[in-house]
Amino acid sequence: MTMLEKRLGKIEDYNSLQLDSPLCFCNSRGKEIKISKDDLKFNPSGTPHRRNLVKVILDYTYEWYSKNTVTGDIETEPGRNRSIIDIWRHAIYLYPGLGILRLMEASFDLCERREICGQFCHKVERTVFRSHDLFESANTEFDCEEYGIRFSTWKKLHE
Repeated sequence: MTMLEKRLGKIEDYNSLQLDSPLCFCNSRGKEIKISKDDLKFNPSGTPHRRNLVKVILDYTYEWYSKNTVTGDIETEPGRNRSIIDIWRHAIYLYPGLGILRLMEASFDLCERREICGQFCHKVERTVFRSHDLFESANTEFDCEEYGIRFSTWKKLHE
């Protein structure tokens, strides 16, 4: 088994045990807040620009709640850090079928650019991200304990 296969296996094993229903943004009463198409950027092929998508989702999480579109339950309050699974669940609400691995790579790239920050949160036991009120540093050398890999590994998950 190659390193890539081991890496992807760890990610897939963890993710398969998590909620995978899409999330939408809402206000405190549960009324849906749609992401403005003006905030989103697209590649020439018409696919969403993944770095922009991650950034927009994190920007919206600063002000809005995250609601499970299947159960109707509000899962996360505004201003909270969001895991890559939360970001992906918001992304698939807009673009069903979008894979999580490319969003993980985009998140790493945004951290390297100091546009967002990430850290492992021991309270929720996940790597979490934030775009507002950045953490004290843009560290990319920490363990993603939920996957058993270093965050720097996210840079090139497909290699």
